[in-house]
Amino acid sequence: MNKDKWCAQKYSKGSFIQSHLNDLILPKIENILPGNHILDVGCGQGEYTCKLANKFSNCSFTAIDSSKNMIEYAKTHNLHPNISYLQADVHSELKLGPFDNILSFWCLHWTDIKLATQQLYRVLKKEGEIFALFYSSYEGTLPNAITSLYSLDEYPNIQAFAKRAIEKRQAVKIFIETRLKQLPFSDYSFSRQRLQIKLPSLDILKAFFKAAPYMRQIDENTSEIMLEHMLKYFLHESESQFGGEYIYYTTPYILNIRKLNSD
Repeated sequence: MNKDKWCAQKYSKGSFIQSHLNDLILPKIENILPGNHILDVGCGQGEYTCKLANKFSNCSFTAIDSSKNMIEYAKTHNLHPNISYLQADVHSELKLGPFDNILSFWCLHWTDIKLATQQLYRVLKKEGEIFALFYSSYEGTLPNAITSLYSLDEYPNIQAFAKRAIEKRQAVKIFIETRLKQLPFSDYSFSRQRLQIKLPSLDILKAFFKAAPYMRQIDENTSEIMLEHMLKYFLHESESQFGGEYIYYTTPYILNIRKLNSD
């Protein structure tokens, strides 16, 4: 099987957590009206875009992702009459729109936020709104599990990986907050909010960990050792903090941008 297509399928299996976290935040999205044209940025394999299209059934959606393989997977497995899938990069000039609403879930932390939001703002209608949910690098199940790898003295390569991950986490945290404070919009806000969901099984978390981009950067044997330790850490955290329940939590950013008539 083509490796990139396998990654799209693997990502799909690990998307349970993101999808259910999205469900918690959906009530915060306002001003989606019948007939609106909506852009979904970073649609991945398209599963959640389909869910949005079913929820807002009187709206039309354009769903974009920078990955050709994700878009191919979406077109094959998640077709919907109200969705058009396109490969596009938010750092480039988007020849789309204009849109009433722009949504983005778990995507903007991979981008230059200032440049990406400027491109999105350009294709937003007057009085339109951008709503984005994305990782902050603050406390959560995933960053805590990665940090726990630093204790593996018998595996210096994994320990070095964990150290780099910790350093990158701090750098990303600073970079994102700096970029958010530099956004050139007259009406915008951002905040962090803790979200948590109860997982039905440990397999869900295992699939999520395995689908993470960093797992593609290391060999299979090393990734299995890392995965085993991260799951053990999660079980310990579940017992010590949540009475044995499988709770996944994260503290993402929520970004809202509104385009005024005067802009």
